Amino acid sequence: VGLCEKIEEIGAGIIVRPEVDSIVTGIKQMITRKDKAVMGHLAKELVDNNYTWDVIAIELLNNFEKYASRTKL
Repeated sequence: VGLCEKIEEIGAGIIVRPEVDSIVTGIKQMITRKDKAVMGHLAKELVDNNYTWDVIAIELLNNFEKYASRTKL
């Protein structure tokens, strides 16, 4: 699952296409939303749980161990 899907799944933001009209629409939607603070909290939680250096390092080590165990020296 990609980052966009995770953001939409937990309600941590809105996703826009990299096109002017889509970005304008997204900005207008965000201006009128009442739950911006909740979205911000959910986005921070998503980052803290998945994208800190500690989390990335553990994931990298796990992948290294997984692939290293498949390789015979």
